Amino acid sequence: MSVIGPASFGTSFPVSPLDGHVHVLTDSTTASTWQWTFRWNNSSTNADKWELVGGSNASRYEITTFSTSSATDVTDANAPTFTIPRGGVYQLEFGVGISNGSSGSTGTMTLRKAGVNVTGATVAGNGQGFMQGSRLIDVTCATNDVISFVFKSSNASFSQGFSLRWLRVRPIRVS
Repeated sequence: MSVIGPASFGTSFPVSPLDGHVHVLTDSTTASTWQWTFRWNNSSTNADKWELVGGSNASRYEITTFSTSSATDVTDANAPTFTIPRGGVYQLEFGVGISNGSSGSTGTMTLRKAGVNVTGATVAGNGQGFMQGSRLIDVTCATNDVISFVFKSSNASFSQGFSLRWLRVRPIRVS
């Protein structure tokens, strides 16, 4: 590993990093909502050579609005979203509270990346009552992919309720 000077800081990565270079990537240098510390690993066999070594989750919450659906694949306009700042592999964690009006239907909320449902990224609740669920999944994303949600009811005759939605985003490695 090369010995280099102090870490850099900014909204974009240095153009020509040296092996071992440390950079703090942030969404804003004056009022940031997240900061991630990366190290350039020149010997990595991955194309994404900036590897996360620390930082906070980028978290989004929407806890006050209660949305309902008796249709399939309704985009949740009230759910939190996040725009991926840099292509790479991200750890996405999300959760939702689902209220079911009938034992004859199942409510689901699915994570979407760039408008497409992410395989294996669904929280479901069935039967009468309220349940809260969450998922954690690693997803390869492109720069400017928007992470969002879609919700639905398995039975158009019964309405499902969705509340307490949240999303946490943390990179693993980026390009």
